Amino acid sequence: MQLDPRFQERIAATVTVIIGIFGAIALGKMTAQGQTGMLAIIGFGVIAIASLVHFRERVWVIVPVLWPFWGSIPILPIPFSLKDIGVILAFIATFICIALKLIRLRPRFTFLDALFYLNVVWLLVALIRNPVGFLVSDSERVGGRPYVSAIFGFLAYWVISRANVSPERLRRIPFYILGLLSVFLFINIIMVAVPAFGRFTSQLYTGFDFYFIDDAVTLAAGSGAGQRAVDDGTVRIEMFRDIGKYACVFLCAYFYPPSLLNPMKWKRFTGFFATILGLLLSGFRSFLAYAGAIFLIGSYYRGGWGTVLRSIITATLTMFIVLLGHGTFYELPFAAQRALAIVPSFMLPVQLDERAILSGESSTNWRVEMWIQALTTNRYISDKILGDGFGMTRAQIGVYQRAIAMGPISNQESQEQMAISGDFHSGPVSAIRVVGIVGLVFVYLLYIPLAIHAARLIRKTKNTPLFEPTLFFCAPIVFEPFWYTFVFGGHPGVIPFAGLSLGMMKLIENSLSLHHSAQASLELPASQPIKVERPHLPAVV
Repeated sequence: MQLDPRFQERIAATVTVIIGIFGAIALGKMTAQGQTGMLAIIGFGVIAIASLVHFRERVWVIVPVLWPFWGSIPILPIPFSLKDIGVILAFIATFICIALKLIRLRPRFTFLDALFYLNVVWLLVALIRNPVGFLVSDSERVGGRPYVSAIFGFLAYWVISRANVSPERLRRIPFYILGLLSVFLFINIIMVAVPAFGRFTSQLYTGFDFYFIDDAVTLAAGSGAGQRAVDDGTVRIEMFRDIGKYACVFLCAYFYPPSLLNPMKWKRFTGFFATILGLLLSGFRSFLAYAGAIFLIGSYYRGGWGTVLRSIITATLTMFIVLLGHGTFYELPFAAQRALAIVPSFMLPVQLDERAILSGESSTNWRVEMWIQALTTNRYISDKILGDGFGMTRAQIGVYQRAIAMGPISNQESQEQMAISGDFHSGPVSAIRVVGIVGLVFVYLLYIPLAIHAARLIRKTKNTPLFEPTLFFCAPIVFEPFWYTFVFGGHPGVIPFAGLSLGMMKLIENSLSLHHSAQASLELPASQPIKVERPHLPAVV
């Protein structure tokens, strides 16, 4: 089901002309008022969009490449993150290309699209029922940023689903993502070594890990890094978190997972060892579990359940060997021990730091306590059937800001702060707060079919050049229902994740069709069998 292509093109062209007229009027006023800084930014944006239009249907690339970068750019007078800016530029460029008939591909509307739109509409209902503004407005309820993120998630879906790319180009996208993350990690390491450099970069991007830099940089960045060390002494090296996550997915998608633990294949072994070490140093137990799940998913699609069993045995033996050296030949960092505290003590060959174990147990206990209070009282959730929507009341945000202003906070204060903001570290509880039990049902009606479709798409691309990039983008989708439910879910990320995932799967399907068409064109038509008639020989008497 889709609209008439000519009608869509006319709408896009009309809107483009209207925007151009009003944009020209606004630029004229800015010129008269001498707003040279804003004019320079607009001029840069126009040049960027014009450059992106040149790439036509390939403009979608900047959306997944910039998606991991959640930090903002303080020198720009816009409250958007780097990934949001990428979505905006890609959307405008794609819209212009449609108006100019440079992009003609129209995605087919499927049942998955209908489920996605259902969740978008229900989130809109939550907004209508619980109107929310922003801190700069005078509304009673503030904190509407997640609604903006949902809009960007929808725009990402709209852009990517209209793209088409060859298998060769699609294979490069994970390399671009990992390469850019590596550049940002390198810059972050320089900032740690040279704090003066951090004072400069803090004005360029807030997504760096500023914990190891002096307080002046932390405050200038506005990243809230100063509040991350709670009273249990935990220090998380967050710079390794995102690159560790994406590097693990990349390695498990492009290589046979059990071979990542083989020292004889030293390049991939070194890469995987550095990835796991980074996740351990980050101190996030949830991302260590994420890496393990992706490792098993990659093993299954590479070789079936036999390979999964082999991977479990190999990984267990490797971890056992590494832990045997702890306390004798080396000392595992506290963050790494805290991440390993998720493993039952009877399964560990050595004793970990008691503080690390208590820290992990304390983190789990306060989460469970927060969930119980949220679900059994009206303290944090008023309407559990239809939800309260995103945002906080003025009174709640006052408590939240006072907790931030007081500096390092205790576990109990952290629990109160996160519960007020709706950050329950649980997908179902977060969904009940925002869209209610009804909305939670809608989330699973979307997430489970998305995971099933992703699994089928991985199988479809087996033995094609699309297999590795499909596994890279679809393995997290397969794991998402479990991750959202039991590990580290949150409703603010539902529409953005679903939008990007659905868009990428449509793109992969388009590329798969292109690949099959190319293969069919290369096949020669089967030759007709030649009938050979035997000569008539006279009978021998």
